[in-house]
Amino acid sequence: MSNHFDEPWVGTRYAEARPDIHAVVADKISRHVGPVARALDLGAGTGLSTRALLPQATHVVGLEPSAGMLRAASPALGVSFVRGRAESLPFRTASFQLATIGCAYHWCDRERLFAEANRVLSRDGWLAIFDSEFMGLVDSPGLLEWLRNDYWSRLPWCARNPLFDPTSHLRPPFTLATYLATEARVPMTVDAVLLFITTQASTVNAVTSGAARLRELEERLRDGIRSHFPEGRRALARFVNPLWLLRKSA
Repeated sequence: MSNHFDEPWVGTRYAEARPDIHAVVADKISRHVGPVARALDLGAGTGLSTRALLPQATHVVGLEPSAGMLRAASPALGVSFVRGRAESLPFRTASFQLATIGCAYHWCDRERLFAEANRVLSRDGWLAIFDSEFMGLVDSPGLLEWLRNDYWSRLPWCARNPLFDPTSHLRPPFTLATYLATEARVPMTVDAVLLFITTQASTVNAVTSGAARLRELEERLRDGIRSHFPEGRRALARFVNPLWLLRKSA
């Protein structure tokens, strides 16, 4: 699977543009799992999802395959970052009590991911899988329709694996403990929404494949977003975040 986030321009933009929806998800995880000594965040990106686990874990390790993303990650006390892949973890057996993978499951080989999660998690450890879907603006539903019909549909297909499906993807010794649908609402400007969309793999793939130029896509996005945005104001953007908590059986 191609790593769309390893392009030199993506990391800095990602760190600036990605809205912090992770605190909402991390709070749900914490309420069900409780405090842990060591947590592992797979597909850490620039560290938003990693730092969100700090209230729950004494130490959090963020694992990320892209060097560019790691260069843009902000340090924090109790957090360390390691370059690597979820399918081949550079950690000792049973060295974590919690592993999370947010918005990155579909980039992984799930058989190898589950095998490695089983290896590095301790007895009765937890694996949290979550995603995030941008649902447009709370007070302007037309923006999402425009993005679907007039922006994303015009981009080349960006290959990825299926999203997590508990009915067919679960592998022993993991069982589904609970499913939670969380939602985050984030105030954003036109520029903030534009930058966020350009950090999505579909836009990055269009640029790196030569199908489009970033500046042209930015201009198209700016015109489209602005036409659905409250004049001169911030607006609440809505993100829906499905979360599956899996428990490793003894």
